[in-house]
Amino acid sequence: MKTLKKKYYSSCEFLPLWNFFKLNNGEQQSLKYLVVETDRLAYSTIELGKEEVEEVEILWGKVYEEYNGLEKNYGAINFLSDRSKILYYYAKYLQEQAVLKSLLYRTNVGHIRFLRKSGYNISNKSQLLYWQSLTDGLKKVENHLTYIQILKNKMKDVKTDSKKEGNPFDAIMAWIASNDIRVEENITVARYIKIKEIILSRQKAKRQEQQSRLHG
Repeated sequence: MKTLKKKYYSSCEFLPLWNFFKLNNGEQQSLKYLVVETDRLAYSTIELGKEEVEEVEILWGKVYEEYNGLEKNYGAINFLSDRSKILYYYAKYLQEQAVLKSLLYRTNVGHIRFLRKSGYNISNKSQLLYWQSLTDGLKKVENHLTYIQILKNKMKDVKTDSKKEGNPFDAIMAWIASNDIRVEENITVARYIKIKEIILSRQKAKRQEQQSRLHG
């Protein structure tokens, strides 16, 4: 990846939750909310060039992958918009395709290990099977593009009215406040996930206590 001229949030540890939701409004220029700014009003004047968009799409894919890991069993894929899924799977496509192509020229144990963890069957039984598995892998990686096209078609067919749905950031902040937890407006994604786990654990304990009283 080329060196980015602007400073970008590269981790959920620092990415504000407000920016996180702005990144999901369905427009390519929404990627500008990955830029580090202390004043929200500053984003109105930011415009990303074509090369910047391509680089930031990959960076956003990595941030999303981190988010997916932090969320664990809380349904990260369903939490984000189809636009975010498109960015995520396109980043995976570029990465996996690049690794597969590199193996056509030079064997790399680390790359093979990476692909196997990603679900690719890279054979080591013979040279012929090895080359065949790489060919099969290059066909399999195209599945990401197929899924991306499905998501794009879905976005065309189903147009949601964001005004009717309301602002998800405001809804999240209201939900946190309703559970007697006070947080700053610039709460990060990582912090939000931790707080959500606390709230859900409290709610679970409360339900168990109520059930115990009913059956006690």
